[in-house]
Amino acid sequence: MNEAIALADRASALHPDSPAFANQRCWTRAIAGRELDIALEACNGALSQGERAAVLDSRALVYLKTGRFQEAWNDYDTAVGMSPLSPQFLFGRGIAALRLGRESEGRADLTRAGIMEGGIALDYAAKGIVP
Repeated sequence: MNEAIALADRASALHPDSPAFANQRCWTRAIAGRELDIALEACNGALSQGERAAVLDSRALVYLKTGRFQEAWNDYDTAVGMSPLSPQFLFGRGIAALRLGRESEGRADLTRAGIMEGGIALDYAAKGIVP
């Protein structure tokens, strides 16, 4: 994971105006659960260049890992609005809803995401996020 973070940092340094590379800086750190302050800064930089569902997904993962569940839910909800058939966004929103104590809403999103993509729970577990 150190190499992936270093590669994302180099690419972003070479292309500072690229929201895609800024998102990679955020995503690699979010997955690793490290340097989440840098991850958040990278995501916010990418979003300042235009809101995209993939960047919202990355930032929401940072928010989940830092216990900022309402902010995670907000980002996932916006991403679901942009891409309503994304099981990843639905599952993330469901996790955030559960963390906020909104049990029925969270379970509904998790169930819907699981129907759309059977392995979505394993994908999130690999990221360190479980219901």
